[in-house]
Amino acid sequence: MPCQSLSLLVSDLYGNYKHMTLPFSRFSQCQSPRRGGFSLVEVLVCLGIIGVVSSLALEWYSRAQRDVLQRVTNQRNAQEIVSLGVSATVAGAGFVAEDDKFATVQNLVTGTLGTTGVWKDKMFRLNNMPPEAIVDAMPYVAFENGLLLYHSEGGQP
Repeated sequence: MPCQSLSLLVSDLYGNYKHMTLPFSRFSQCQSPRRGGFSLVEVLVCLGIIGVVSSLALEWYSRAQRDVLQRVTNQRNAQEIVSLGVSATVAGAGFVAEDDKFATVQNLVTGTLGTTGVWKDKMFRLNNMPPEAIVDAMPYVAFENGLLLYHSEGGQP
């Protein structure tokens, strides 16, 4: 219901008259026309939806980051295994188990001695790598012709 107004002529202490208009309605307050803004409930609902969507996006992003980090860690561990294997091969260490990649890597874990050159009697051992890290790195290690080789795409048996 729109407001009706009451016009009054009011005098102050000095005899000056002023014209005043007062809102008047049956109800004690006038109902002002609604402006084109959003109500508090609408704003809170929008903020809630934005919060839920952003939390889902952050969870997805952190999971993707963890997967990438795990893959890079596995690749780096595979590079370390292959590097040690190549060095031991050059040193003439007898660590290669024929047609068995896992046994060959296990020989590097227990350690093997070089037999030639400056590496004679030097220990080649895969230290500071937990067994589960070795298992996770094995898909990036290939075994061909008695050599350990690194394959960055993984998927090696």
